[in-house]
Amino acid sequence: MNKDVYLFPVLLVIACFLLFMAGGCTLEEVPVDEEKENVEEDITDEPPAEEARGNSAGNILNGGLVALQGDQLYFAAPGDGGKLYRAGLDGSEKTKLNEDRPRYINATDQYLYYVAMGEPEKTYSEEMGEEFITEIYGPVVRVNLDGGERRVICDGPAANLQLLGDKLYYHDANTEEPRIHRIGAGGGDEEPLTEHRADFFCAEDEGLYYRGIADKPQLYRAVLDGSEPTLFHDGDAYYMNRLDDYLYFVGDILEAGAYLGGRSLYRISTSGGEAVKVSDVEPALLNCAGDWLYYSKAHTGEICRIKPDGTDNALLSSDPCGGLFVFEHGLYYVNIGEQGSLYYMELEGSGRKKID
Repeated sequence: MNKDVYLFPVLLVIACFLLFMAGGCTLEEVPVDEEKENVEEDITDEPPAEEARGNSAGNILNGGLVALQGDQLYFAAPGDGGKLYRAGLDGSEKTKLNEDRPRYINATDQYLYYVAMGEPEKTYSEEMGEEFITEIYGPVVRVNLDGGERRVICDGPAANLQLLGDKLYYHDANTEEPRIHRIGAGGGDEEPLTEHRADFFCAEDEGLYYRGIADKPQLYRAVLDGSEPTLFHDGDAYYMNRLDDYLYFVGDILEAGAYLGGRSLYRISTSGGEAVKVSDVEPALLNCAGDWLYYSKAHTGEICRIKPDGTDNALLSSDPCGGLFVFEHGLYYVNIGEQGSLYYMELEGSGRKKID
């Protein structure tokens, strides 16, 4: 087994994307105002406040297809090819904002920041006799909350875009050697933060946690400007989420330093130390909020939650999940079993409802 590729989440994301393009349901399209043409000029507006957080790292690492600002939901609508829409928290009053296909959506009280995806490319492998879809990541853009005044912050291609304070963090996409970068939310000079390959990451006030690959995949922590990189865990790590004083992640199953195959749920204190297995569950996706860890099961995609100490593991939904987006009021997820539709349910699993 190639430890550098976690097949199930990769397949889930690919399946989710393909189903988005197929269009799982029909939306009443609201005409996009002609005034909302692209404005690609120097960014001079005031950046977000230093305490701003555009979306949680957990939501972004699950694809960032859903963001919340006040009582409004901003999302990539599966019923319209993943285009940008706004709705109430219950999915009511859907409004199309523009023609972008956003991913990694970050919302503030003034703007939306996201990666505008390009059209996927299809290639056929004669050797394998199969057709493959390659997702084309695009630039980092900013729009008003009504989807207008579109401005390119940086050309990208970018992935895992996270807004923390007045800075945007992302890593290169469509390359075998990604690096993590930082740029001002209002534009400006881009700063490379990592010297070697790095992809999965979460930006927190105390630093940058990331999956770095020099000789092998390992978990690192650095200052937010990329300085003082420190080996944090000698092992692979995906879906990092900080909850209180711990960093939770999906990591290799190890025994005496030897890889046993498969992955499980771990945590490590933000002050450092040894990583500890939380449970024997085998997650594909992970997201954390409040007093719970939410995950989808490898191989089935079923949605579960578990306490941070590994107790009270419970099944919330048997729907195969391709993305988990957790907020204080509830959980949204991509239902692969229903053509990639977007669903909502309360945090304990009740009130399941199709949003789009």
